[in-house]
Amino acid sequence: MRRAELVHLTSLAIGCILVAACSESTSSPVSRLRGAVAADTLAPTPTTSWVNKGGGSNCLPVTSQDDTTFRHRPTFGNTGWYFCPTQTSASLYLAKDPLNPGFSLTLTNISVVRGPDVPTSYNPDGTIATFARTDSLTCDNGGTEAPIWTGTTTQNFMRSTYRCCSRYFCRTCTRISNVTGRAG
Repeated sequence: MRRAELVHLTSLAIGCILVAACSESTSSPVSRLRGAVAADTLAPTPTTSWVNKGGGSNCLPVTSQDDTTFRHRPTFGNTGWYFCPTQTSASLYLAKDPLNPGFSLTLTNISVVRGPDVPTSYNPDGTIATFARTDSLTCDNGGTEAPIWTGTTTQNFMRSTYRCCSRYFCRTCTRISNVTGRAG
């Protein structure tokens, strides 16, 4: 078999195996593969990386993937590509599928293991002002399948306080906002 055919075979094999491991809706799955399946040991392992903005919503707009920066859509004020993390799972919607050039990537039900909060700056009173957290991502259909790929994402957060009052008393409340992040 020629090398070009082996690379295609590897891509096809990985794509078929990953459908069972991660839920996906519109394109072939793979965000970051490390040693998943290799019919040709000389073929490069497909990888991808992204940078996301922070925000107040559950889904964070992806502003770039690999060497491509996305323009914001004037109507919506975002790029159309997202990383949507929760405490235990994540979804990923990227413009480029590393195994299938020309196709977008949609992965859901990615398991998340949260890392520790690492302070990056402090307020004058000694409380944490900003922190970073590196979470592990695993494509395993929410823990129901054997892992096919793993990766990490580092998100940066800002902690702010505000006065919150109920009917009978006021206290200081804390709000944590995602500022930016990256994977790969």
